[in-house]
Amino acid sequence: IVKVAEDPEIVTLVKDNNWYALNQYLSSYQTNSKNYSEGVFIFTLDSEYTVVANNSPKGENLGLKLGQIPNTGKSIESILKGEVHFSDIQISPVTFTPTILLTAPIKENGKVIAGIGIPLWVGDFANGMIKNINIGSKGFPFFVTKSLTTIAHRNDKEIMKNLHNEAFAEFLKDPDLEKSFLYAQDGKFRTMRKQISSKYDFIAVSTILQDDLEKPALASIRDITLIAFITILCTGFFLYHLLNLKLKPLEESSLVLTKMADGNLSNRVNILSMDEMGSIQRSLYSFADKLSSIIHTDIKIAN
Repeated sequence: IVKVAEDPEIVTLVKDNNWYALNQYLSSYQTNSKNYSEGVFIFTLDSEYTVVANNSPKGENLGLKLGQIPNTGKSIESILKGEVHFSDIQISPVTFTPTILLTAPIKENGKVIAGIGIPLWVGDFANGMIKNINIGSKGFPFFVTKSLTTIAHRNDKEIMKNLHNEAFAEFLKDPDLEKSFLYAQDGKFRTMRKQISSKYDFIAVSTILQDDLEKPALASIRDITLIAFITILCTGFFLYHLLNLKLKPLEESSLVLTKMADGNLSNRVNILSMDEMGSIQRSLYSFADKLSSIIHTDIKIAN
């Protein structure tokens, strides 16, 4: 919009009050390739800020008095200050659809001589974003104004609908309420969440079937329980074999000591580990060898 406002041809035509030629010139502008705009228009700085030119072949809003339209005050103030301005969401006086008015000043030698505006169809733009978004099996997002008028919805019949009589109206209006709300609709429970825009005049809302929330939760509990059960089994199996591995050498060593007490000093088992138990076994067998050697020596001396 700044590029259009600074177009030398537009500046010259505005300065000369050549509105007919300006209409013809503006008709060449394609302000939005995705048709999210009503078009482009130019208004004067008279007391009523009259629209004098636009790019519409039918000239629908020519002669429109912006000064008499609600919620245009901030846009006009910004133009007089020489600033670009995005308005809050409002209903277009031409198409009666939700729009955001983008305005910029037209200047000659630094002095503001007129204003240029582009009404953006925020509803169409938002619908383009959310049309194919699914939340769960039958959940979806939508946008409403703070006055609870729907401006974007996957169902075209819901657009511009007033939601004051809906079960969730108080939830949407009160910024202090929690960000989730459970309600019944069409015989099914739904959970609603909202996000209030701190900069623009709208509320982003999303709904999801309660079943879509509960089923994954139940599935997660089931999976966690199964994983826990398998973990316990594996841990038990591991501990059993670990203890068996540790206790078996101890049992074998006990058997060796029993046979040593009966006079058998030659009994041995394979040492399979290098840990403390293996060290005890090696010391035990070393003791048995030394004791056997002493006994043989004593027998020789006795003989």
